[in-house]
Amino acid sequence: ANTVSEIDIDVTVREDGSAYIVQNWQGTFEEGTENYIPINTEDIAITDFKVSDINGAYTFVENWDVDLSFYEKARKCGIVETYDGVELCFGISEYGENRYAIEYIVEDFIKSYEDFDGTNFMFVNPDMSTFPTDGHISIVIENGTELNEDNAGIWGFGYDGYIEFQNGKVNAYTTSPLVGENSMIVMLRLSKGILFPKAHIDEPFETVRDKAFEGSDYGYEDEEEATLFETILGFIVMIGFWAGVIWIL
Repeated sequence: ANTVSEIDIDVTVREDGSAYIVQNWQGTFEEGTENYIPINTEDIAITDFKVSDINGAYTFVENWDVDLSFYEKARKCGIVETYDGVELCFGISEYGENRYAIEYIVEDFIKSYEDFDGTNFMFVNPDMSTFPTDGHISIVIENGTELNEDNAGIWGFGYDGYIEFQNGKVNAYTTSPLVGENSMIVMLRLSKGILFPKAHIDEPFETVRDKAFEGSDYGYEDEEEATLFETILGFIVMIGFWAGVIWIL
């Protein structure tokens, strides 16, 4: 009964590698008591969680209780720890058409690797309480550095759509409706010197990329390119062999 027609996610990456994220939800809510966003926090931390709607800001509650009633959760928000990380929870507060603004900071969003800085982050999780129909993600650097092909690499996973550089930003967006098994993941690679992340990883960023490519269309494209190269090489060798035979004869 609950639907979110669109989620717009604005990401501002700070110099220390943290990211200030704002999710804007537009939807219809007719049942349940709360919404929640699962986030895997294995190597990050979530701080400064806030929620607001057309009537103003919600009150943050320590030790969020998922069993409270609709009215007890109304205009309140909180964080629940889970096995994989956290859930950012907030009361539906009022049934019907609603718009929510969800704000939070991801610490160590960008990490420093041996060769590049970067992240591979899931913005839309298939386990959300209410799954969006369409999604859009915009990523900018707070210090004003424009992102482009010369200083960054970008890849999108989990959805049908595009990811591209546009006006110094990264834009990822869907071109067909998201369904239950979909997600929206963005992998971003940055040249050294743009940021100064606090978190350091003693391995190249290629290890992150290779892991992300497993089972993805990017890996499939690489296999296709390799197969095409092998085919062409084999064809050239075959022509060379028969040309040699003819020359000898």
